[in-house]
Amino acid sequence: MIQQILVSSLALLFIPISAANSKKCPQYVCSDNEVSNDVCAYKLRTLDFDEKIYITSCKPGFSCPIEDIKNSDVTQVKCKPTDKKLLLDYNHYENEYHLISSRMLNSELSFEHPLLSQSNSKTYLPGEACTQNSDCFSNTCTTSGVCNGKKQDEVCDYATNEDIECDVGYYCNKDKKSCQKQVEVGEACSDTIKCVNWGVCNKGTCYQRRSLNASAEIEGPKYRDVCYNFYAVTEEDGKTYCSPGPYLNNSHVCKNIDDKCYYFRLGNEEGTSHTVTESADCQCGYGQKGNAYCPFKEGDEQFTKTLDLAYNFWIRKPKCHISNPPGCQEAKNTKGYYTIVGSRLELLYGHELMDNSECFKQVGKHNRYWNEVRTKMADEIQKERDDDAAVLNLGLSILSLVGIIVMNV
Repeated sequence: MIQQILVSSLALLFIPISAANSKKCPQYVCSDNEVSNDVCAYKLRTLDFDEKIYITSCKPGFSCPIEDIKNSDVTQVKCKPTDKKLLLDYNHYENEYHLISSRMLNSELSFEHPLLSQSNSKTYLPGEACTQNSDCFSNTCTTSGVCNGKKQDEVCDYATNEDIECDVGYYCNKDKKSCQKQVEVGEACSDTIKCVNWGVCNKGTCYQRRSLNASAEIEGPKYRDVCYNFYAVTEEDGKTYCSPGPYLNNSHVCKNIDDKCYYFRLGNEEGTSHTVTESADCQCGYGQKGNAYCPFKEGDEQFTKTLDLAYNFWIRKPKCHISNPPGCQEAKNTKGYYTIVGSRLELLYGHELMDNSECFKQVGKHNRYWNEVRTKMADEIQKERDDDAAVLNLGLSILSLVGIIVMNV
């Protein structure tokens, strides 16, 4: 009898996925057990039908594909060699809400062109560091340790290689089939790729990225990188305007998985953009408590607090290859780089970053965010605040000194 009870109790812990309570999110918790047969995550059910996913660590160079166990019949997954991670493509946008994630993130947190990721050799773009010719797609590493590319009017094959044959500051002209120099901010253009990397082609002119305030009209939603708020909306008249982003009107933590998240988007004083309310579904993340969360939007403080740094990043004009505007070493050495990367990761995956356990931070899909990007992003934001405070104190000191001088005159 006792054995039957034990067997029945254990059976409840392994209820098939189809019997799960769909109104609850899984709980991702740390396991005290050592990795066995390379298993790094396994799924169990409690007696009250809560789903728990227990996580263990993987050895260096390996990661745990925890996403494969999420919302599926899979009950365990094994460590596998760390793959290159998707990050963000800064050039193109599917629509006004979502970014295309098509660039590859390698171990050095740089953006890799899809054409280069197909080969294990010659993986560096013109302008990037190299030690030998075979490091470079162009097969030319200069004596200064930089990959060289083709210059003005040299032949390039866009159909095969897009722009990666051309040197920094050039693009491959499809019609002329040759490398042509990018135009500066303020000059005429027909495509963003023809503008310098810190520019966006909008209405036939290269504009500085993040330079237009809310209510400015732009060519379309995909050009929103020219807007300071990094957000644009197309109104009923068919015109697109830079706009403050929508912000959440309630907590990011949902009481139930089937709840709705409500956002406000403010209009502008000119009346070209109107105040509206929009909604989104609560989404399960990778939290320890099994909560569902509201996605982050462009008007949430988590994102708006980074706008000044993002603007200043592009003002500093990092000179990278056109196929990878923010991804070269010069960009990574520019203040604001990690803030741009981190804020966009939070914008896309904020609900997945809430309430993560320490073990998930180490082996989960966002481990580079937790172990590198977040720390460096916080350092950049704090330094920006310190610099602002120093400028303010200097201004107050000058005003005080002027007051003393005036009083003594």
